[in-house]
Amino acid sequence: MLVRKRGVGTQVVQPHVRREVRPTSLFDDLAAEGGVPGTELSSLDGCGAEEVPEPPGLPARLTRIRRLRSGDGVRLAILTNCLHRASQYTVRMPLVV
Repeated sequence: MLVRKRGVGTQVVQPHVRREVRPTSLFDDLAAEGGVPGTELSSLDGCGAEEVPEPPGLPARLTRIRRLRSGDGVRLAILTNCLHRASQYTVRMPLVV
């Protein structure tokens, strides 16, 4: 879009995008736009509480999960979650959703 301002001249500017502010997930955002969201499990391992900056008071050992998030086959983000280490977590590799 071209915008002409006195004393500045003519400039090419991007139009403003207005979105409703509400908590959504990457999956919901992609699906709402007609995209195909995807998740690929990158790694599943243990880590120490000293590797997590916050919150304090975590157990000494945690389970770290790294996931590659994609939209329409294009990788968008790497997400890392640290969870309490527990035997009830069962994940089989490779996990692709």
